[in-house]
Amino acid sequence: MKDHPLGWVEHRFAYGPKGKYGQWIRANEAVIKVNDIIFMHGGWSPKYADKTIADLNTAVHFELADFNRLAGGIVMDTDGHSGIADSPGTRKPCSLNTSTNSLLTSRPKHRHRPHAHCGAVLTRFNGRVVMIDVGMSKFYGGPPACLVIEGDKRMAMHRGKLLDLPSDKSAMLAYLKAAAALDPQPSPLQKLIDAGLPADMVKDDK
Repeated sequence: MKDHPLGWVEHRFAYGPKGKYGQWIRANEAVIKVNDIIFMHGGWSPKYADKTIADLNTAVHFELADFNRLAGGIVMDTDGHSGIADSPGTRKPCSLNTSTNSLLTSRPKHRHRPHAHCGAVLTRFNGRVVMIDVGMSKFYGGPPACLVIEGDKRMAMHRGKLLDLPSDKSAMLAYLKAAAALDPQPSPLQKLIDAGLPADMVKDDK
């Protein structure tokens, strides 16, 4: 029972190839490009910089078709799919470099994964990466916040108010202060503000 508590088997079936949730998940792509914006989970690290969007989606679909394929694959590779969002500021993700990489885009890449600084939609690499998972679920206790894209304008909807997203570190502090003012006090963002922002958030990698 410790290794397989009540609901374990049902959970596996539900997320399996024929399960209610598993079928829906497999009907979607892991990485999509809408206009000139790429949406993905976590952000691909230099490890997969030579892969096309089609390559990534094919690999993910192949592995999810049989859970026995997950071990050693791209889906379970924690070092492979979170590089842009979670790597230190000194590590430049290849998919943002000027190259023939198919993941290169002139607009930000967006990711879904509760980041270390939950509490607001955040940007990296001069606004080219937008981290959108604020930890909104009850488990993470994050605020009602999301990304809003209208034409070429990107904003954060934070507790019902639209805030312009910062494109560089000089605007980041003002943005966080505006978001924190909307939170029930004391805001969890105050720690970031008081610390002067961690280096990996404001590093202006090109």
